Amino acid sequence: MRNQGRFLQDDDGLDIEERNERKTIIESLNSQWNHPGRKKFLIIKIIVVIIGLTLLILNSSHNFIHKTGEISCFQDVVQDWALPITKYLKNHENSRHSIIILSSMLLDISMTSLYVIFLFYGESLRLFYTVFPFYVIRGLTQRIFAIKFPAYFIFDDPGFFSISVPYFKTNDFFFSGHVGICTIFFLEFRRRKFRVLQYISFFAVILNFFTLLVTRGHFIIDLACGMVSAHYIFHLGLWIEGSTKKSSNPCVELLRARESEDCESNEEEEEDENYYAPKSPKYY
Repeated sequence: MRNQGRFLQDDDGLDIEERNERKTIIESLNSQWNHPGRKKFLIIKIIVVIIGLTLLILNSSHNFIHKTGEISCFQDVVQDWALPITKYLKNHENSRHSIIILSSMLLDISMTSLYVIFLFYGESLRLFYTVFPFYVIRGLTQRIFAIKFPAYFIFDDPGFFSISVPYFKTNDFFFSGHVGICTIFFLEFRRRKFRVLQYISFFAVILNFFTLLVTRGHFIIDLACGMVSAHYIFHLGLWIEGSTKKSSNPCVELLRARESEDCESNEEEEEDENYYAPKSPKYY
C-alpha cells in the first residue's frame, strides 16, 4: 500500500503527481503574466515565431533557399529494396498524394503546437537555440554538397498547401529537414511531458521517414543523419539554455526568488519552534 498514490493515473495516462506538477507550473506562470519582464519576454518570443513562420511560408511558396539542378552519381540500396512500393505509388497518384499530405499535416500540427506552447508557456528561448542552429547547419551543408536526383523521384505537390513543407523539386537532400525537425519536436514534447503531442510527433517522424524514402525525396543517409543531427543539436540547445538561464527569463528568476523566500520562512518557523520547545534536562 505504500506509495500507492504515485501509481494512480488519469484519463490521459499521466501520473497524478505529474499532472499536479504540470498544473502548478502553469498556474505559477499565469500568476506572473502581468509582470513587466514577462511581457518583454513574450514580445521577444512572438517576434521569433513570426520571423520563423514567415520564412517557412515564403520558402514553401517561392523556394528561395534550396538549389535546383542535376548532379550525377549516387546509389541507395535501401531505396532499391523499396522500389516496388515506389513503382506502386508512381502509378497510383491518389495513394502517393495521401501519404504526402498526411505526413506534411502531422509536421505542421507538431510545429504549430510547439510554437503555441513556446509563446504561452516557454520559460526560455530554447526552441530558438535548437531550431535556428539546425537550419543554419543544414543550409550551409546543402550549399557545399549536392547529390544527383534519384530515378523514380516522385515527391511532388499533392495540391494541399503546407506551412513547413515546400513541394518544389529541389536539391536539398543532405540532411533531411522533415525528419530532423520532427525529431526535435518529439524530444521537446517528451521533455515537457506532453504525451499526446509526443506520440503525434513520433508518428510524424516515422511517417515522414517512410514517405520520403519511398517517394525518393531523400536518400537513407539523409534521413538517418537528419535524426542524429537533430538529437545532438537539441542537446546543444539545452546546453545554451543552461549557460544563459541565469539572466534570460525574469519570470523564472522571480519564481526562484519566491521559492528561496519560502525556504527561508520555513527555516525561521523551525527555529522559532525549536526555541520555544521544552528542553530536555541535562545531568552532570
